[in-house]
Amino acid sequence: MKLIKKVKRALLERKFASQNLNIIQSINATQFADILNDLKVQGWQFDAYQGSFNPKYEKWSDTLRKGQSSLNFAWDQKQQGAITGPSRIVKGLGETYKLLVLGKPRETS
Repeated sequence: MKLIKKVKRALLERKFASQNLNIIQSINATQFADILNDLKVQGWQFDAYQGSFNPKYEKWSDTLRKGQSSLNFAWDQKQQGAITGPSRIVKGLGETYKLLVLGKPRETS
């Protein structure tokens, strides 16, 4: 079982490196909702509208798109919010909202 987990982890890390992706994790509900709303005001649109985000949801995810760019938003009550997308955009969000930007996802328990 450990071997499979390690292989999956290595593949995920390779995907992030090869596609120049970054991630912001552990975003609290208020800030997660603020970021979503701010991006919608800036012209980002839901790819497949899954309903409005509500922090009471156990899990929620959707993709916001603007032009050729897309950002994946995921919410989990235990792990809080995460945003994944192109390095340039995610780093900009990290600077704007004072959030830690990672080059690969942290391992979760």
